[in-house]
Amino acid sequence: YYPIIVCDKDGSPEQNFNLRSVGSGKYRFSSGYDGSVYMNVWAGTESEVSLGCDITGFSNDDNNTQRFYIVPIGNDEFLIESGQNSRLVLGTEDRNGYTHVVLQAYNKNNRNQVWKLEGASTSGNTEPASSAPKPGGNAEVSNGRYNIISVGTGKYMNYAYGWKAGNKYYPMIVCDKDGSPEQIFDLSHLGSGKYRATSGYNSGISINTWAGTEADVKAGCDITGFASEDNNTQKFYFVPVGSGEYVIESGQDSSLVFGLTEKNGYTHVTLQTYNPNDKNQRWKLNALDTPAPTEAPVTTKAPATTAKPAAATTQAAETKAPTTTVKPSATTVPAATKAAMKIIPDEIIMKTGDTNELLIVNAPDKTVKWTSSNTRVAAVKDGIVTAAGAGEAEIYAVSGGESCKCRITVEADGSMNAGVKGDANGDSKVNVADAVAVIQYISNQTKYALTPAALANADCDGVAGISGNDAIMIQKIDAGIITSF
Repeated sequence: YYPIIVCDKDGSPEQNFNLRSVGSGKYRFSSGYDGSVYMNVWAGTESEVSLGCDITGFSNDDNNTQRFYIVPIGNDEFLIESGQNSRLVLGTEDRNGYTHVVLQAYNKNNRNQVWKLEGASTSGNTEPASSAPKPGGNAEVSNGRYNIISVGTGKYMNYAYGWKAGNKYYPMIVCDKDGSPEQIFDLSHLGSGKYRATSGYNSGISINTWAGTEADVKAGCDITGFASEDNNTQKFYFVPVGSGEYVIESGQDSSLVFGLTEKNGYTHVTLQTYNPNDKNQRWKLNALDTPAPTEAPVTTKAPATTAKPAAATTQAAETKAPTTTVKPSATTVPAATKAAMKIIPDEIIMKTGDTNELLIVNAPDKTVKWTSSNTRVAAVKDGIVTAAGAGEAEIYAVSGGESCKCRITVEADGSMNAGVKGDANGDSKVNVADAVAVIQYISNQTKYALTPAALANADCDGVAGISGNDAIMIQKIDAGIITSF
């Protein structure tokens, strides 16, 4: 058993590797000590490649256990990703007195997952590592029309135009197959591995990350439909992870992927931190042969929250009758219609310590002022409500001279179990939802505040303080790699 470890430089051939491009952006590493031995994921078969696998040396086996992506991330630094599942990267872990190289879920804050290449000599069949494309960069998904189907639920991604989700806020949801053009998307490769997905219902609408700017893209953002813009809020990687399945990554931050979140009675598509064990973060593509239906000219108005500019008016196009029936109420948006501003949901029951995000629709201005009638019961900042104590309060939103409110009822029996290590969200379970809560807290402690009991539970890696390593430990518990902290 010959693991790959890291140790001090000693000039031996065991520390030399010959890199060779094998196509599709993948590389093989043969040992400078024995050219018949290759860097290898220690797994029985390709399908068994998983989080925690050792990286070893092994005899020639021409499959994805011995193929890797070398992905430049700047400053002459690289990620080394599994050729079978590019969401798993090479990192290090102390085992049996040595620092082993192992497969880990990508964590952009973990410097032990970042590598440099110190060149000794090159051969004619070795490409410069900096030319390795981002997985998906070789356009493994062909341009064309597709249904995008959730592996975890079997349901279809759906552009939730007003008649399905209500109001003027158009999130992407998943729901049962209904044959409508809202469940059709046109994928086009833009270069550098990134794709745009436009709606089969309205070609002027693209799948979009609901964020004010590219810099505002983060975990928890809704995926919506929005007038097409040329920036990374509307560019995505489709990364193959085996068995005809894909992870859909943000073009702005590839550590964030499409997942599912229950909101307001619908299953929304949202950006989440990648979890290799979450089937709701994996998608299948169903290629369609028929042309996408088009529609008569409509004017769309931007979902009115805090930052997005108003959507542009789409231009007239020749109309071809769709092969399926389109609900009549979805075909036009009367320009003169203006719905009242409102908060969704307009009534919430919470427990002490809970947080909840309010959505505002039809705001006349991009600036929204939030206030609470009783901050001892519920406080609000940027639409995030925190339950402070038992009682009732009303949350008010004011924008452009209009106002609306949401009633908050806080129940007193919301104390969480402070004895469950890893339980950051207070549901008495330890799973990926707790890892997400920890990562969100690290990214924005004000917006995603944790109660003192939650902080005590979340600090589970044996080192005082909340860090990304706590989230990694929680993911290992959830994946069954370890059984206790």
